[in-house]
Amino acid sequence: MHKPGIAAVALLASLAVWSVALAQQGTRVARVGYLTASHAMDDDLLALAFLRGLEDLGYVQGRNIVFEKRAAHGRLELLPGLAAELVRANVDVIVAPPTVAARAAVTATRTIPIVFMMVADPVGAGLAASLSRPGGNATGLSNQSGDVAAKMIELLREAVPTAGRLAVMTRTGNSGHDTQWAYAVSAAARLKLTVQRIRVSSYDGVDGALQEVKDLQFDGLVLLSDPVFVSRREDIARAVNEMRLPAIYGFAEFTDAGGLMSYGVNLADQFRRAARYVDRILKGARPGDLPIEQPSAFEFSINAKTAARIGLALPRELRLRADRLIE
Repeated sequence: MHKPGIAAVALLASLAVWSVALAQQGTRVARVGYLTASHAMDDDLLALAFLRGLEDLGYVQGRNIVFEKRAAHGRLELLPGLAAELVRANVDVIVAPPTVAARAAVTATRTIPIVFMMVADPVGAGLAASLSRPGGNATGLSNQSGDVAAKMIELLREAVPTAGRLAVMTRTGNSGHDTQWAYAVSAAARLKLTVQRIRVSSYDGVDGALQEVKDLQFDGLVLLSDPVFVSRREDIARAVNEMRLPAIYGFAEFTDAGGLMSYGVNLADQFRRAARYVDRILKGARPGDLPIEQPSAFEFSINAKTAARIGLALPRELRLRADRLIE
């Protein structure tokens, strides 16, 4: 998730129309709560993709849809209070990426429909009874398979064939990271690599974890996906690059911020598709009856400029396999 460019800002500005006057003209205005763990809706290209998805379905902000926006900016402890604010605002539906925001929303209300994105395991997170029939008041899109960490390690090893020791950065409290760590250990053993888990406890703990990575002089870094990491992606990418340390991240937003490589679901496409869930719910569908969508493909991105900056010659075969190459 990253800040929009000039065109994006212009589009967001063009959508900023007062809703009250238009509502007085008789237009039905849907009220949507937007709860995010990291960046504010107006400073996020992923949110812009969601807005464009709504536009494709005939929604125009201020004319027939308005938003109540709440963002924790990486301070996850704020999410329960922000979710409660949206419930008090009596919105028609809450859009809540990622898992930690979705869980805060479900805890705050069992009646207002919730659409989530960036959730690795909706059933394990307590958001749904099953993927095919969620059953409660929440549905949306799942974004990861359990073995994504293994693939990240394989790609990093291809980028750095001489690597022997890798750091895997996880966040305490992210239940999905325990599963991914197990896959990482298995992949490392298969590739005859040593991996060490670096745990981050909070937003402010990122700096200490990065210092630990630097002090231990690893050959590479695997940074698993997490909203705290996303909220600090510029800081993380800059610090890792200053170490001249090859790294792979969980979202393409990191390569956009200067990170070397990323592997994960195409989040912009997922946010755009979330608009369909909101549309169906606003038209009367019950979230518990809407199957949770799983990713069909993952995106591998390489920032070739960063590779040159840190002095890493990437294998030609690896560059050719990238879905997106930043040069």
